[in-house]
Amino acid sequence: MKAIPAPIDDVFDWMTNSDNYRRVPGVFVADLVEPGAPTPQGPGAVRKVVSAGMKLTEQILELDRPNVMRYRVLSSFPPMRHEYGSMEFSSAAGGTTVTWVSRFESTAPILNGLATRLLAVGVAAGFKGVLRTADKELRARAG
Repeated sequence: MKAIPAPIDDVFDWMTNSDNYRRVPGVFVADLVEPGAPTPQGPGAVRKVVSAGMKLTEQILELDRPNVMRYRVLSSFPPMRHEYGSMEFSSAAGGTTVTWVSRFESTAPILNGLATRLLAVGVAAGFKGVLRTADKELRARAG
């Protein structure tokens, strides 16, 4: 969970547009592979993100502006079984609270528990990088 000092609509729009992820340190690719409907980044959209430690293809399942985005990972490296992903947004004193949840496990053939824990560290670092960049850019836009 992270509070960003910006209006909920602005935070939602920044966080749910994968084009913004290109400016996150350590992210090399953030491409819209297949547009969704009724907006390009909406339900049905397929996006590819490549970072220093991960490559994934995700599909947007639900986009309810400005409250929630739900998604699933279709494929990844390192490989994982992705159960659920969401970003929920709520107005808070002085800004917006973002709650980002992702449930997954490694599909490594050996030491699966350890591989899942290591993968979780990398995923959490990626989430923090996205949230830090959103915070920085939205503060700069406001000020």
